[in-house]
Amino acid sequence: MQSYDLLILGSGPAGLTAAIYAARYKLNFLVIGQISKIIEASLIENYPGLICSGFELLNKFTQHAKRLGVEIRQEVIKKISLIKTKERNEFEVKTDRAIYKAKAIIYCLG
Repeated sequence: MQSYDLLILGSGPAGLTAAIYAARYKLNFLVIGQISKIIEASLIENYPGLICSGFELLNKFTQHAKRLGVEIRQEVIKKISLIKTKERNEFEVKTDRAIYKAKAIIYCLG
């Protein structure tokens, strides 16, 4: 079982934006999610400075995040639990492949 400061649940625009900030603050974190539904958009024209497909936009976000060293795991999230103890509280996230623990989560699952 792996433990982190932060788990970002969702690998779409909101999750990747959170990941970029977490990387800048040098947090110990991980992004977990499936491929975002934004890739199905044929045209994005309401994002300032860009007119592109959803696939192209998500690709740009992903490249930016990976350039900062962000790790993204494509896994299915099965269960999120809050584990309370006398010493501390932490979140436990079970996926189809592993179990992760973190002090905090950011929930960006659309």
